[in-house]
Amino acid sequence: MKIFKYRVAIFSKDPDRLSDFYINYLGFKLIVKVDSVDDYGYSLEASKGYKIWIARHFEIKTNNKEKYRIMLSIYVD
Repeated sequence: MKIFKYRVAIFSKDPDRLSDFYINYLGFKLIVKVDSVDDYGYSLEASKGYKIWIARHFEIKTNNKEKYRIMLSIYVD
């Protein structure tokens, strides 16, 4: 099995505000903003080859009770 892509996903009720922090305070580079009926979010590059996805999640209503939870997507052939 060969891994051809991976990314860390962060879901938020306010991805605009969160991506602003990552871009303007942490210096991440905006790769693309997606704004469609099915998806809304930002692909950011932390450093060469390391990307994160910050996306809107409509079912988030309060702060996360699992503050150390991370979602990692691994894409394989």
